[in-house]
Amino acid sequence: MDEEHKAYWRKSRTITWLALFAWTVVTALMGFYAREAPHELTAIYALMVGCYAWYLSRQDRRYGC
Repeated sequence: MDEEHKAYWRKSRTITWLALFAWTVVTALMGFYAREAPHELTAIYALMVGCYAWYLSRQDRRYGC
């Protein structure tokens, strides 16, 4: 496996773990406020998924995957 391919997967794994961690933190914190802010929670999740998809798409183009 060449170095460029390893770098791609390292970045992909890192952003995936960060996204999972952020999702867990948001879920835990917003669990206390879900009654007051259900739409905000949905918006936060949508924003997180959008950023994740944008970043991975950018990496795909960068590394030619």
